[in-house]
Amino acid sequence: MVVEKDCLYIGYDKINEETCELISSNGSTLRSYSSIFVGMKSYLKDRFKLRSIENIPLDKPYIYPLTLFECNESMHRTDEKVVIPVRVLDDIHKKRCVVLIDFASEGLEDSLLGGEIEEFMLKLCNEYNIEHTSMVYLDGNHAKNRNTSFKYFSYNTWDKCNTGLGDEETDSIITSIESKTHRDFKISCFNRTGKSFRAYLGYSLADMVKNDDVIFTMSDLVKGLDHRKFGYTLNDSRYKEFVESLPWEYDVKNTPLHNILEINKPVHSNTYVHITTESQFDKSVFFTEKTFKPIIMVQPFIMVASPGTLSGLRSFGYETFPEMFDESYDEIENPQNRLDHIVNEIRKIYSYSKQELSNKLYEVLPKLIHNAKLHKTISADAENLYTLLKRGIYNE
Repeated sequence: MVVEKDCLYIGYDKINEETCELISSNGSTLRSYSSIFVGMKSYLKDRFKLRSIENIPLDKPYIYPLTLFECNESMHRTDEKVVIPVRVLDDIHKKRCVVLIDFASEGLEDSLLGGEIEEFMLKLCNEYNIEHTSMVYLDGNHAKNRNTSFKYFSYNTWDKCNTGLGDEETDSIITSIESKTHRDFKISCFNRTGKSFRAYLGYSLADMVKNDDVIFTMSDLVKGLDHRKFGYTLNDSRYKEFVESLPWEYDVKNTPLHNILEINKPVHSNTYVHITTESQFDKSVFFTEKTFKPIIMVQPFIMVASPGTLSGLRSFGYETFPEMFDESYDEIENPQNRLDHIVNEIRKIYSYSKQELSNKLYEVLPKLIHNAKLHKTISADAENLYTLLKRGIYNE
């Protein structure tokens, strides 16, 4: 099958081809679902032609995306009736169309490990008599050795978010590091939503976060978690004291209306090390906007995330900081052991004087500049998704 060299066709039940706004979501009669191609249309338009199915030339193959997650509603649609149009089914059976299950905005640990999403795909194949080779899966989980009968692709959408840091701002931060300007805060860590591993981190560092040279936020949503189910060893009275001290607020209140893509530039640029608490902490290697904020802000970081996360970042070309931290925590499978190791590294960094930390920032400045430049390159590049799908689906 020959695919047009310069682009791939993406088929929709109904789409405004001028504005690339969905009129009708693929496969859905109940809700409005966007897709990775619609959401990133501004810089994908040269590589992907978004068309209503009836307007795709008959001699051209196309991809039919079914989106499983709507970020604005935080809904999965695996329990929803999906209706695949007759014309699309006919094209699938003729090998002209491939169904792409789009879960790119998420990277859940059970995405393709016998979980509900694979069950959803199997159900669709059985219901519509679709061969497994005619259905592929795309998500943000970069974990290796995932067992599934479907072809899948890992793709990161969150590093494409334009956060608005200009070249002059970047240069100003670099100049301050070169001059070894002291910063007010040794460590920053933002935790807007409550998760067990974040709660354990806050519990373990509760004595340190009270200090004036630390910015550490923690939502009082943690109060709704049952710490007895965390799987971590905790002191009940200490944990109760920790919970009663919440919320720890600095820049935003506990609100779902906060724009998660915004960067608190004054805090990041006035802090030596950022502690990134990612969305996943078990088997999913998933990078959200949280990972890229310190990278954009020319700042070293410790990742509180799943094992293999640092390795995944390095595979994208980013540099990490073994000169500053013992990064062997990235290889520790046991969650509490990994957290305890991270806590020790945070305390070690905190023990340094500001002069020592200024020196350390200066020593890793080439890496910081490399990371910031790489992010700007990646965030403006649509080629990797185009290449990923063209090679993966059409073997070209």
